[in-house]
Amino acid sequence: MPPMARLRCSGSRAAAPSLTAFGQSTIGRDSVSADGRFIAFRSVAKLNSKDTNGTYDVYVFDRVAKTNIIVSAGPDGFSVAGGATGIPMISADGTKVAFESSTVGLAGPNDNRAGTSVYVRDLQTGALVNVSGATLGNLTLRLFSANGRYVYFTTSSSTSQLHRYDLVDNVDILEASAASYGDMSVSADGSRIAYVTGLSPLYIHDYSSGGARQVVASGSVTSEAVSRPLLSADGSILVYFQSGMFRQTNLITAATNQSAPVRMTRASMSADGGIITYESRPVGGTWEIWLFDWASGTTNLISRAVGKSTNGNGNSEGPVVSADGRFVAFESWATDLVENDNNNIKDVFVYDRLTSQLTLVSHANATTAPGNSASLNPFFGRGEPFLVFSSAAADLVAGDLNDSIDVFLTRMDDTIPVGDADGDGLDDAWERATFSTLAFGANDDPDDDGATNLQEFKAGTNANDATSSFVIQSPVLGGDGLGTLRWTAATGHKYQIEFTQSLDAPTWTAFGSEITGTGAVVSTPMTFVGFYRLRLVQ
Repeated sequence: MPPMARLRCSGSRAAAPSLTAFGQSTIGRDSVSADGRFIAFRSVAKLNSKDTNGTYDVYVFDRVAKTNIIVSAGPDGFSVAGGATGIPMISADGTKVAFESSTVGLAGPNDNRAGTSVYVRDLQTGALVNVSGATLGNLTLRLFSANGRYVYFTTSSSTSQLHRYDLVDNVDILEASAASYGDMSVSADGSRIAYVTGLSPLYIHDYSSGGARQVVASGSVTSEAVSRPLLSADGSILVYFQSGMFRQTNLITAATNQSAPVRMTRASMSADGGIITYESRPVGGTWEIWLFDWASGTTNLISRAVGKSTNGNGNSEGPVVSADGRFVAFESWATDLVENDNNNIKDVFVYDRLTSQLTLVSHANATTAPGNSASLNPFFGRGEPFLVFSSAAADLVAGDLNDSIDVFLTRMDDTIPVGDADGDGLDDAWERATFSTLAFGANDDPDDDGATNLQEFKAGTNANDATSSFVIQSPVLGGDGLGTLRWTAATGHKYQIEFTQSLDAPTWTAFGSEITGTGAVVSTPMTFVGFYRLRLVQ
């Protein structure tokens, strides 16, 4: 695949990328706003003239303004002596950032709590709040809801406490006390949280209903331990791992499901709960990346060597899936996942479920060759498919002269081509997968179905097959004039049915919710007599 554009977020001046700052920068989960404009990270580099402490600070990079904001600054706007600890999290709209710091007085003269505290900065008003309350000891930030309202953190005492802080009502709630906590997950609005205490049990707490927390699963021996709870963005789907398989519960209908037996450590789930990616290691083998699709029940190996059905020749780890379920990113030591990967160090790769293409993301600037040092820790943003990762490579962008680990950002989707060497508006990977050449243009129609290549590319249809098209199948209408709308919804694409009663100056309104395609035929019954249309959202 041709080179893709990357942006280095941890430079001292985006307008003059050769003037780079010296010092390591690190990134974590929930660090990119939904629209990809704001990226929160921690850095020891001086990325702002008010950074004078020579230690780690929390920054937010504004991709539009091309500026780095010191989030962990004191009341005077300058960095503080103690700096910041831990990796920050940002709200989906990019207005609030949660982070840790042990600096007394960070939020003002009355901020005198000892130990590591949890803070939230409002980037619009500049207000900084210490949400730690009357807790004692060092705290750990665990979750920050996407709507920027709820912060979850744990204490470090022998009987650790899990707290939930409401930034709107300024209320601290003690959620639980336990010897230790495992993995946690929270819905986008913060109304549902799922977490494991020790090895068991798994709790779910639905604050929206005002009910008490409930035990979803428990095990009395290590083999029955519960791990990796994952909540869908709307909080309706809960997935967790127990007794060697993924288990799924619909928290609205109480319907349950389970996967075939798998070996699993880390896992990541799409926003709708339909796609799971996870790392696995067979006995005596290397770490592998797999993808499980609940809709089809299929499990596929992602970290395959070129031209083979087996895993690459090195460990592949840390898989994450984009919110829409289309892309899976991971880091790998393998040198045979793509052609000419000869740097023998960790690289970052992305698998596209739409094109079945595996791509080296951490390649050198303006080439497809791998970077000259390690790249790792990929994470997708909270919404649109923006990918961030860390890299020590000095040749991913021009002018990277700081010889340090930096944070990089790239975007991958079908509305903004990932790579377009011939400038025709089509993703080159899609062109090669479809035509085995870049010779066709965006306005060509090789299958004579009336849809241009650009239209087929955006719709996820096959430009070589006239029967593969973005159309509603002719509905069979009853005596009441109603029927069922049917169409094939391409994997990873989103659709919206719209309705109007008249075609004379029509006012189109949404009919039902957006539908995310899985490659299957979607059937939606009509409930009103009138006119319907199908709009491709993404």
